[in-house]
Amino acid sequence: PSQAGVKAKARPCPRPAPPCIRARAPRHGRMLPSGPCSIRYYPPENFGYIEEDLYRSSLPKPLNFPFLDTLKLKTIIYLSSDKPSTKLERFCEEQKIEFVRPEAERSRSTTLSEEAVIRSLEMMLDNNHYPLLVACQLGRHKTGMVVGCLRKLQKWSLSSTFAEYQRYAG
Repeated sequence: PSQAGVKAKARPCPRPAPPCIRARAPRHGRMLPSGPCSIRYYPPENFGYIEEDLYRSSLPKPLNFPFLDTLKLKTIIYLSSDKPSTKLERFCEEQKIEFVRPEAERSRSTTLSEEAVIRSLEMMLDNNHYPLLVACQLGRHKTGMVVGCLRKLQKWSLSSTFAEYQRYAG
């Protein structure tokens, strides 16, 4: 029985941390139990929950891959015209995650085409693509705009939609 106010003594982990954890990591990570010790999982920047099995974030990096594994993603919609890293493409291939780039044909652009928004919304409204992650380079403006369109379809108030947008856009 432990007494109130007394901290339990931390025991060292019996196994070395995986290579992705030894890399320089952000200060905040999600701890999930895994056997006798815990491993840190780092969500991508601007990660957020839209609704059940529908998420948003910036472009995932290798440090984020263990966290993405916990989501059991089926689809990633990447809204940027920038080419993703080969590591991310390989990760999606290994995990059998469909990687969709509605803006792949466009040259570097700061805006989304109407076709890209419609294609993204169609996928977001189709549960066959879930669990699904919507991402752009920073997880702010393009992702926020598509999520805002989804919120409009869900009949959210304009003030609630803008508040959510501002929370991620800074």
